[in-house]
Amino acid sequence: MYNDDKEFQDKLVDFETLTQSDSIQTPQQFYDTVQRYQSKIVGILKKQTRHKIIAIEKDIEMPLYLWIGDEREAIFSIPFDKSTGSVHEHSFITKDPDLIRALRATWERYSELVQPNNSV
Repeated sequence: MYNDDKEFQDKLVDFETLTQSDSIQTPQQFYDTVQRYQSKIVGILKKQTRHKIIAIEKDIEMPLYLWIGDEREAIFSIPFDKSTGSVHEHSFITKDPDLIRALRATWERYSELVQPNNSV
């Protein structure tokens, strides 16, 4: 699928080296490698920290607000409600170009999946 994408192939080789995995040929092999590596990292972190690490995966909606004016600066915000009736929000500003690209890619991917809600 990505055989013609040189940049992707280079990143895949780097990932294979990082994870000490054999050549990844299929999406399932990639997924399995990511899962194994994530479990390994969480295990290492649990041993190196005094704080309890809990990894939870839920099938729920989580709002994420993005403001990306250009490729130099972005703000993202994660609102939440602690069931107290008051809404809280954690917001972050970044100038990290890799994070800005990832946020933009996330926005574009999800924008394709949802219809505009005609909000102002």
